[in-house]
Amino acid sequence: MRLLHGLPRFSEDLDFSLVSADGYAGRDWMAKVKRDLALAGFDPLVTWNDRKIVHTGWIRLAGILHEAGLSPRPEEKLAIKLEIDTRPPAGARCERRIVSRHLTFLLQYITICHPSWRESCTRS
Repeated sequence: MRLLHGLPRFSEDLDFSLVSADGYAGRDWMAKVKRDLALAGFDPLVTWNDRKIVHTGWIRLAGILHEAGLSPRPEEKLAIKLEIDTRPPAGARCERRIVSRHLTFLLQYITICHPSWRESCTRS
């Protein structure tokens, strides 16, 4: 919401919707994230749960907030929650937008059309 609409909302959560199951390997990806963070010198705690429709992972890093001067407590952890909806709702539509905020990148996102949300359903 912050990147697409400029809303003053901040969250450490990363939410995704699976467009195609081809090549999807959430558990393997989280293992790679853990390995790469460890190689970068962190001691990550990484968990993954794929027992429900929305797969959920957590990445927790101790000390990074303290090192960045954002917390006085060295033991405080930065917690990033990752969710992947493996069955997006009916009526969901993929859209893409180039975002130029801090850096430029292409963002693909899901729009759900509902009769009362005319603006999101009529945009092309």
